[in-house]
Formats: sequence, structure tokens, C-alpha cells
Amino acid sequence: MRKTMVAVFCGFSALILGLAIGLTVISGLESRALLRESIESQLKSITSAAEERIDSLGGGDAGFMGKYVTVDAFFEGGAAAAETLYETVDGKKTFIGSSQDFTDEMRLVLAELRSLAHDVGADYIYTVMQIGNEYRLIFDTDEEDEEPFVLYKELGHVQLDAFRGVDAAGVMNLTDEWGNWNTGARPLYDADDKLVGIVCADIEDVLYQESINRFRTAVITLSVVLPIILVLFGVTLILLLRQIKKMDGLKRVANYDKLTDLPNRRYLLDQLQEMTARKQTVPFALYFIDLDNFKKVNDNAGHDAGDELLKHIASYLEGVHTNSKVFRPEPGSINMTARVGGDEFIVIAPGIADEAAATAFAQEILDGFKTEYIDKYIDKYKVGLSIGVALYPGHIENFHVLIKYADMAMYHAKNAGKNRFRVYNDDMQADQIPD
Repeated sequence: MRKTMVAVFCGFSALILGLAIGLTVISGLESRALLRESIESQLKSITSAAEERIDSLGGGDAGFMGKYVTVDAFFEGGAAAAETLYETVDGKKTFIGSSQDFTDEMRLVLAELRSLAHDVGADYIYTVMQIGNEYRLIFDTDEEDEEPFVLYKELGHVQLDAFRGVDAAGVMNLTDEWGNWNTGARPLYDADDKLVGIVCADIEDVLYQESINRFRTAVITLSVVLPIILVLFGVTLILLLRQIKKMDGLKRVANYDKLTDLPNRRYLLDQLQEMTARKQTVPFALYFIDLDNFKKVNDNAGHDAGDELLKHIASYLEGVHTNSKVFRPEPGSINMTARVGGDEFIVIAPGIADEAAATAFAQEILDGFKTEYIDKYIDKYKVGLSIGVALYPGHIENFHVLIKYADMAMYHAKNAGKNRFRVYNDDMQADQIPD
């Protein structure tokens, strides 16, 4: 039984642990998916707003990005080294303005993009062009570096998708010495729908990374703490069951006879108290049974033989309710056989209300003991049953007095020759009862 309980508890604990971790994982993944979706939506909105500002300042169609294509001198020496800027159309360079014009317009665009970054909470907004096999920063809201056309060495998958014409965004797209970055990127087209570059927005990753850390911490904590809790619960349960078993043992010792395992006098009195305290009481007959010549068994065959005989007789008396042909107890009634003394027993038969029924059942007990119960000591030492019968509430409603009446009737049966029964009547109180 204990092994079964341990196996059931272990299986239950494993199920609880699996469900808890599984629900935590599902909840964590759903939360991260929602957070990712929210961040990516925010980044796409920022890059869309940045595109609108670039278009508005440059006259539409990528504006400033689509207007200028520089010569090598610009990259080699910066804006101050190039006196003129050219626009390349069909392979021909056409003068379009001075480097000062470029610088002024660049500052105007940067101011707008920095204002946008401040308003939407972006760390950086910047544009990137592919010139030859290189990627160059055209605008960058990073105030520590305003040099145009800075080489952009590391592109994440989001920027590469944008260069393929996809409006993209992703969490933790870039990782560098300054941290992890969530990035959005949007392609920029000129008037001829030619891709001239991309506009990007970076937001330092805090929430998403924290969500991952919280998720990992939750799973690890749950994987460690819950088993400890289940183990403690299991230990507590085992200790509690042991205590309950101990209390049940003490209760059984207090209410049952150790030798015959029948209810004792204390338990019998408790049950009689409950039966007679009900509003609608059920009549019953109480049979006080004393063994005849039992002392001869103890004196001649020994106490071990006497104890063995007591157990056999107790088993017989316990079964008289179910084996009876004249007594049919009501369903739910308390049919009890108790050992109340050394060789004394009391049988309770609910539903017997008159003397005729009580007499029939008493005679059946005696007949069954003579014909169905065979024991060498019973035959050798003439062991029999002397039975006294009292009726509730026919004779008395006080169950303590009822037991006394049945005891008196039992002594009259013994005085009449033993191995017989007598039903209590009022004349017995005037008779002398031996001690």
C-alpha cells in the first residue's frame, strides 16, 4: 500500500511539475511573441515617419538620398575636400552644387531626423547607401559623429532585407560593443522607382532581453523550487499519514478488544448512546451472553487454549446477524457484537421490538452454537452460552439500565441450568442475583 502511494505521489508530482513548466514556457513564449510584434510594429512606424521627412525635405522620392551621388574625392577627403558635387545620369556627371550646399541640406535633414528620434524614443535613425561593394552612412543622428559617407561595415539581416526591397524589422538584429539593438529598415526609392538606399532606426534592446532573462529565471526557478516544494509536501504527507495511522491505532486500541478484535465496552456504550439519542429511535434487543464452564478450559487446558476458544466464539457471535434465518436487520442499522468482559459478550439486534422475535433469535443463537460450532474444548468441558435478553424501549429507555436488565436475565438463565436464555421481566429484580 505504501509503495502504491509513493508511486502515485511521484507520478502526480511529475505531472504537476510538467504542467507547471509547460504552462510557464507557453506563457513566456506568448509574451515574448507579443512583445516582439509590438517592437517590430514600432520600428516600422519610425522608419516610415523617417522616410516621409526625408522625402518632404528633398522634394519627394527619397529627396536628399536620390539627389546626390558623389565622386571619389568626397570619400577621400570629406565634404571640405570636394568643391563641387555631381549628379550622375546615364553615366554622365552633371554639376549640381557645391559641398557647402550639401552640408547645409545634410544638417537640415539631420535636424529633422534627430527631432523624430527624440519624439519616438529611437536611439539612432540613419540612412545607408550601397556604393560599389561598400555600404556608406549618409545620415546618422549620432551626434558624436557627423562625418558623412562613413563606411558601414556590419549589416544585420533587417538591413539586408531592406536592400532587397522589404520593409523589415527585428529584435536584437544587431549586437556590438555598445549592446544589443532592435532594428527597423525601409527601402528608399527615387522618382524612377530605383532603390537608392535604406532608412534605419535602432532602439537599444532592454525589454526583449529582460523578457528572455525573466523567462529563463522563471523556468529555472520553477524547475528547482517546485520539486523542493513537492518533496516537502510529500514528506509532510508521509508524516501526516503516519500520525493518522498512529491515531487510528490508538483509537482502535481504545475501542476494540485486542484478543478478539471485537468492539469493547467503551465503543458499545458510545454506539448505544448514539442509537438512543436519535429523534426517531429504532427498537432493538440486547443480548448479554456469558460462557458456561469457560474457567475449566483455562484451568485445565491453559490460558492459550482459552484465548483461542474465545476468538472462535467471538467469530461465531459476530456472524449471528448475517447468518440468522429469523432476524433481518434493517439496512444501515448498527448490528454489533462486543466483548465486554473476560468471557462476556453483548449482541445488539436492531429491529427486534417484541419478546417473540427476541426469543426466536436467542434460540437460534443457542441452536447454531450447538450444531454448527464444533470445538474439542466445548465438548470436553461442556462450554455453553447463557443468554439474558432485554428490549429497548420495551423494558427501559436508559441503555445503562437495559444492560443491567439483560445481565440479570443472563444470571437467571445460568441458575436455570446454563446453556439457555431468559428474557427480562420485572419479577427478576426481586430475585437474588449471585455476585
